[in-house]
Amino acid sequence: VARGPAPASSMSAPPALPQVTPAPRVGQDDLPGEPSAALKARLSECDEDIADLGIDPQVARLAAGKIFWGAVCSRGAYNVIYSLFLTDEAGGNVQALNVPYSDDERVAELMNISFDAETQTLTNYEMGRGLGDCGAMNSWVWTGTEFVMTHQTLMPDCQGVTSEYWPVSYRSR
Repeated sequence: VARGPAPASSMSAPPALPQVTPAPRVGQDDLPGEPSAALKARLSECDEDIADLGIDPQVARLAAGKIFWGAVCSRGAYNVIYSLFLTDEAGGNVQALNVPYSDDERVAELMNISFDAETQTLTNYEMGRGLGDCGAMNSWVWTGTEFVMTHQTLMPDCQGVTSEYWPVSYRSR
């Protein structure tokens, strides 16, 4: 440990963590069973054999008239890549969903996602290699208007470090 010229007590307090408030939970009854024709058209550039995986899309109601879709579009050796969309209840008004990933980057595709309708939380886990010793883990909360990042851990270098020891690069409360 390198010690500085001043005592630790002379350091200013760290800034307060950003507060992220999830939107109220909404009922998940009568969700669409499969993507609409309009959404399937947006998936036309996905891998041709992706349906052979048999992975159902992630689908959840975020609010009345707003449905979240995470549709499998591609895959790697140990990652499944989802394209993210919002639609209305009937599957129309298809919009690509871009979530914040870093200060200057938004993405419309994520690896290995899950959505928890109880907490309005979208999570993902990106494995840099099969051992799982590098990659990223992220979470976002639906606020009623957008997904806001609430947590991110990154391990860009594969060095045999399990995910529980990856450095936290962002968090909120």
